[in-house]
Amino acid sequence: MLFRSELALGIAERNGDSQVFCEAINTKGLILGGRGRREEGRALLTAALDHALAADLHEAALRAYNNLAADLQGTDPVRASAYVQAGTALARLMGRRRLEVMFIAGEMPVLIDLGRWDAAIRVVTEFLGTDEQWISESELANELIMGAWVYLWRGQIVEARNLLDRLAEVGKRSTPDTRLVYDALRAGVLRAQGRNGDALTLLADASERASDALDYLGLTRWVLIESVEAAFAAGDRQSVHQQLERVAARLTPVVAPILHAHIQRFRARLAAIDDRSDDVASNFQAAIGTFQQRQMPFWLAVTRLEYAEWLVQRGKAADADGMFAEARATFAELGAVPWVERVDAAMHGATTSTEQTALPA
Repeated sequence: MLFRSELALGIAERNGDSQVFCEAINTKGLILGGRGRREEGRALLTAALDHALAADLHEAALRAYNNLAADLQGTDPVRASAYVQAGTALARLMGRRRLEVMFIAGEMPVLIDLGRWDAAIRVVTEFLGTDEQWISESELANELIMGAWVYLWRGQIVEARNLLDRLAEVGKRSTPDTRLVYDALRAGVLRAQGRNGDALTLLADASERASDALDYLGLTRWVLIESVEAAFAAGDRQSVHQQLERVAARLTPVVAPILHAHIQRFRARLAAIDDRSDDVASNFQAAIGTFQQRQMPFWLAVTRLEYAEWLVQRGKAADADGMFAEARATFAELGAVPWVERVDAAMHGATTSTEQTALPA
């Protein structure tokens, strides 16, 4: 495939064919990105977009906007959102409704990461309630399933389960990667119901089912979070260790910085169990730095809360007060009621088990 892209690029340059050049360099960028050469691939995707816009090649520009957004959604949600907005505007201008819907629905994980939860839920309700039935019956509806995490984090378990049920048939017709994401959400519902063992069983083979496509789209971390939390909740530390080692060996911090921030969160919690104070602090602080840099308020608040809970357990309540306050303010703004309650309980002296799940029911 790479050879064909190179061949097409050579012909396009010799003949001055901007359309072929844009499509070929776009394809080459995807290939290289899929092979782990993310920065090089991203540079080519950016070049494809620049050439397409300069030559008024709108179809090529739409493809480049989409691919750049997909490439960045797992590493830099702020930049990914900018490409989505530009792509949506262009698709709407061109009257390309399907592409417009694709951009809007595809932004779901980005909206959630950036704390725009109300916007994410509006996308779900509007698309599932529209007269355009083809949206809820097509593969585009799979993007909407991400809204179930918002429902779970807000303590709306019934709504999360209803969304899973509503999209179940679409999910059955989808790719193995998408079905794994559905299973991760089902595991989240099970944990919210206190069925931790069932959640762990459901995702027991998650590492084997993960794929390069899931890695490229940044969806591996969503599955990892659920599978590791299920293992923590079930008290299976060996499973936690194994999962973290497998993913860390496959995806470097450069390629997947947000995923590694979660790995650092989990390693901090393991270190707390083993009473390795230095490792607890360094891992929590590193994760906080990444979530701050990527402007991910929910996970920043979660990490601050976990860190503060540990500080209280160490008899350093005064050091925890600021993080408790910041975490609570974020959870309140997001409408994450169970998390607000967890902060309040911790601030009033309630103890938290070192193996407590990070997603309270």
